[in-house]
Amino acid sequence: MISSGQGIKEIEELTIYDRWGSLVFQKFHFQSNDPPTAWNGVLNGKPLNMGVYTYKLVVVFEDNLHETRFGDVTLIR
Repeated sequence: MISSGQGIKEIEELTIYDRWGSLVFQKFHFQSNDPPTAWNGVLNGKPLNMGVYTYKLVVVFEDNLHETRFGDVTLIR
């Protein structure tokens, strides 16, 4: 789940890839701090293996500035 404080208008894009660069999750135009929009570590109904996944996050702030961030997240079961 994307957690944030005030000042975020929306999450424009969240894309998550496995270590081989394959797309495992993508969601557009949603609010932060919203559990139903969170990635649950599942792809096509099957739990993914524990490991490191990379992400691309595009955030839109209240003043309509866009910021793109890249990073990684570790999936632990």
